[in-house]
Amino acid sequence: MAVLRFAKGLLVIAILMLLLGGISLLLGKSHADGGPIYKFAGAIMVAGAVAVLARTVRLWAGWFFGLCVLMAAKALFALLFGFTLSQPRLVVSRTIALEYVILLTALVLLTYRFAVDRPSSKLDSLALIISVVGLLANIVTEPNLGPLLGAVFVLGIAWLWNRDSRRDSIVAL
Repeated sequence: MAVLRFAKGLLVIAILMLLLGGISLLLGKSHADGGPIYKFAGAIMVAGAVAVLARTVRLWAGWFFGLCVLMAAKALFALLFGFTLSQPRLVVSRTIALEYVILLTALVLLTYRFAVDRPSSKLDSLALIISVVGLLANIVTEPNLGPLLGAVFVLGIAWLWNRDSRRDSIVAL
């Protein structure tokens, strides 16, 4: 059982790395002078990763909450101490760190319900997939907050849409 969990964890990491690499190629962040073949390869990588994420959304939805908590904790650390946790010599703008803390906290609150219950609708599944892509695109395009803001927006719309059909609520937190 533990070996199966470990294998699933490695598969998730491989899919996220495939998606991250595909976004990087698609946006021209790696091999910027490589030409359209790299953008095409990036598009194929993103499409493949999104297809796998779509088929397995009920398996990883709760883990996405954990990833959001981890990223929010790192942003809070950067806000409090003025440098990043992964690279201690990298000084961080506190204004940007505060924006990240706010957006990632909103993402944590909006994904909490998926740690408790699996996605209940196609809209929830689609919002989660878009949020994963947005979070990873934000890593590639940092300090551009657009993809992260888009992830929060899409999950917020899904939460509002399903608010009446759910028992839980963010207010109950």
